[in-house]
Amino acid sequence: MAVTPEPLEPTRNDSSYFIKDSGAELARLVEQERAFAKALGGLLPEQPDEAAFLAPMRSVLDVACGSGGWALTLAQAYPHLEVMGFDIDERMINYANTQAHASGLENA
Repeated sequence: MAVTPEPLEPTRNDSSYFIKDSGAELARLVEQERAFAKALGGLLPEQPDEAAFLAPMRSVLDVACGSGGWALTLAQAYPHLEVMGFDIDERMINYANTQAHASGLENA
């Protein structure tokens, strides 16, 4: 017998993310993002000389940035870059903006 799932309630931010808005879910996603970046081997693991690769660039766009961890780390490591991210989940963007402000990042 199939079970029909309950319809998702819109969150106060009207997030389009499919899991209910909660602090625990945000924490899980932030930790997942950190673990994924570590597993990949860093910010740009395919570039043997990351600094030389990024030197001529002025801006970077992170598509589906989630909580912004990668974008914020990149902005902190390379202050000459203007780093922007976007995501379908408004609460993630709010979290990333708060983290950028708290870290004093003016380039993210």
